[in-house]
Amino acid sequence: MGNLQTPRSETPNAVNNDLRVAPLADLICFSSLRWDKLNVELKTILSQWAREGRRVFFVEEPMFDAGMVACLDVLRREDGVYIAVPHLPFGFAGRASVEMAMQGLLDDLFATKDIGEHALWYFTPTALAWTDHLKPLATIYNCVDELSVAYEESDAFRDVEAELIARADLVFADEANLSAAKRAQYPQHKGLHAIECGTKGSSKEAWARASLLAKNLIDARRRLASNAGAPGGKDRSYTAGASVV
Repeated sequence: MGNLQTPRSETPNAVNNDLRVAPLADLICFSSLRWDKLNVELKTILSQWAREGRRVFFVEEPMFDAGMVACLDVLRREDGVYIAVPHLPFGFAGRASVEMAMQGLLDDLFATKDIGEHALWYFTPTALAWTDHLKPLATIYNCVDELSVAYEESDAFRDVEAELIARADLVFADEANLSAAKRAQYPQHKGLHAIECGTKGSSKEAWARASLLAKNLIDARRRLASNAGAPGGKDRSYTAGASVV
């Protein structure tokens, strides 16, 4: 389905996290914002993950252009983070066509980059449509206030967000009032944390806390999967905790 292009450049000084002796689980991020539009704190956290030996793939939302086929432009930055930009032809009509093309491009990325054990970190719930076939060790969702406000009148957005929250092991709400609303909606969710870590405005401390929670969860799930001999992280016996911090 997809046509995965080779990276445009492989910088000699880039972190070579394709050749890890003891590979950690890969992290796949999905965002409605382009990498250049993210806040410094989030970029710093993801770069730190890459420097630690974790492959980080930051997948942006698709761009529509005059190309004839769908393709994925992949660039590895000097800090080791992979930026993946999907390109879809203007002629793609309807949500189903876009979702099918995006799933194909993502499957190509997994195959080409030999992605095995992985975790998914969503900064937008819309990506769930083309990722719900994946089997991550852990699922993380940043419930960003500006997205919730922008789509508050959309039943489709609320439905897909509800499905993502139900699947997510960790949910970070970037505003205290938003966290309270989500806690009221999902009182049984054990992984909901009120941490101000949005994609546009946040603090270093908030992102450090969110990053540590995510790493601990992913690494624990990976150990459980390895011990159980079950790749894909089906064992859900480790939970992220119920406290709202």
